[in-house]
Amino acid sequence: MRDILPVTDQPILALADLADPVGTWGRLCRWLTAGATTPTHPFRWPVLSTVADDGGPDARTVVLRRFDHAARQLVFHTDVRSAKVTDLRRDARCTFLFYDADDRLQMRVRAVAAIHHADDFARAEFAALPPHNRATYASVVVPGEVESTDAPFVYPPKPPVDEAVSFGHFAAVACVIERIDALELHPSGHRRAVLEWNGAEVRIKRVGP
Repeated sequence: MRDILPVTDQPILALADLADPVGTWGRLCRWLTAGATTPTHPFRWPVLSTVADDGGPDARTVVLRRFDHAARQLVFHTDVRSAKVTDLRRDARCTFLFYDADDRLQMRVRAVAAIHHADDFARAEFAALPPHNRATYASVVVPGEVESTDAPFVYPPKPPVDEAVSFGHFAAVACVIERIDALELHPSGHRRAVLEWNGAEVRIKRVGP
C-alpha cells in the first residue's frame, strides 16, 4: 500500500461523465501527473509492452519520469543497449498498463515512441537526474546479455563516474498517447471508456466493462 492518499475522494469518479471527453481526459491526467511526480504513487511503475523481434509481445516495468499533458507525452529512461530500445526502433508502437489498487482504476495506454539518444532532449532528461541515477548508466554490463551462471554479481556504479560514458548509454523515450482504455471498478457499477485522438480532438466512447 502506498503512503499517500488516493488521488480522488471516495467514491471514485474518474469516469463520472462519459459525455465529456475533455473533462474525462483532464481527470485521468491527474493520475498520470501523480505517477510522474510522486515516487510512491502506483502509476509511477507502469508495465510497458513492445513487439519483440519474433513478432510476439514483451513486457517489463518502467519508471514514469515525466508526463506532458498538452503534448500527451509519457517519458521513461532506459539503457540504449536494452531490448526494449531494439523493439521500439523496429516498431514504435507500445502499450503502457497502469493500475491503482486503492482507486481501483486501470488504464491501458497505446502510444507511439520516439527514442532520444545523445540529443538535446536526452541531455535535458539526463541532466535532471540525481548523480546516483546518472551513474547507473555507466555500467559495462549490457542489459539482457547472457552471462556465466557463476559470474559474480556486479553492483550498479556509484558516483563519481565518467558521465560521458553514462550519457552514451542513456536513452530517454518519449511516447505520444494515441488511445486510452480506462476501467474503473466501482460499487455503483463498473465503468469503462475508450478515449481516442484525431489530431488535437479527443473522442470518447463507453464500452462494456
